[in-house]
Amino acid sequence: MSKRNQEESIEGFNDAAKTYHSLVESLERRKFKKKKLKLTDGGKKLIASLILAAAIPTSIYGLYNSSWAKRNRKLKEAHNYVDEVIIAQILDEEGYKPINKDLDVKVTKSKEEVEMLVRRIQSVMHVDRDTAYYIVFSYYGFDKEVFNNLGYANADEWAKAHDYKNPGDSMDSLVYSAADSFENMAEEEFLEAYDEYVIAAEKIGNVDIHDVSNEVSGNESR
Repeated sequence: MSKRNQEESIEGFNDAAKTYHSLVESLERRKFKKKKLKLTDGGKKLIASLILAAAIPTSIYGLYNSSWAKRNRKLKEAHNYVDEVIIAQILDEEGYKPINKDLDVKVTKSKEEVEMLVRRIQSVMHVDRDTAYYIVFSYYGFDKEVFNNLGYANADEWAKAHDYKNPGDSMDSLVYSAADSFENMAEEEFLEAYDEYVIAAEKIGNVDIHDVSNEVSGNESR
């Protein structure tokens, strides 16, 4: 499943979660009519818990704890880390200045900028070129403007040009576009590189991209 499809599915999950919270609030506000049997506070809490437990679809719990959902959360965590810790340092070193108090920078999305980030990501995270492209494209949110600046109509055209098109007789070709295939194949490499990078950062006790990169490189050579 592509990142975009995953995000749409996550939005559906979020809607279900919001429905659940609305149900909880409604039940908490509801005033039940008194019966002849007087319940203790403990008894009331127990019954309320049973009512809520019965009302919450078990599918919500299953979805949240599924391997698919856990992987999506891991991907989001990894992308946030790379965007806010690694790419932020790269842009700072390249002379990009913050434009607000949140330290955001204004990117150009130009071909030169994309290629610079790809080279730096390769060097810092020790990933192959296509994985670096995936990381950079994700940083830009797979913005169509980025692909236009690279000389392609969109992400799918870029992926086809880089041999990510599924065979015509493959069932995957009916479900996944070339861009989907590119994302799906790159995600595993990205997560592995992210795990190695974070472990190295924790080992040396800082997040400086040069120090961490050297530690990752040292681990690979052992």
